Amino acid sequence: GETLHMKLDDIVLANVFGDESLSGAFPVEPRGEIVSHLLGSLKVAGLTVDILGTKIKARLKPGYLLSA
Repeated sequence: GETLHMKLDDIVLANVFGDESLSGAFPVEPRGEIVSHLLGSLKVAGLTVDILGTKIKARLKPGYLLSA
């Protein structure tokens, strides 16, 4: 099958179990990034969906989210 790569105007859907305020739809911006209050700015253009998932999981490892 064909490998899909993220590109401008694609939408990344993030669902955070237990916290809807962190979930959402994030468009790939002209600089090739998505921006969210959960992940900050993350370069995604050119990444495969699998690699993007790995990058997001790495950002969400224990300690990334700290309660205020």
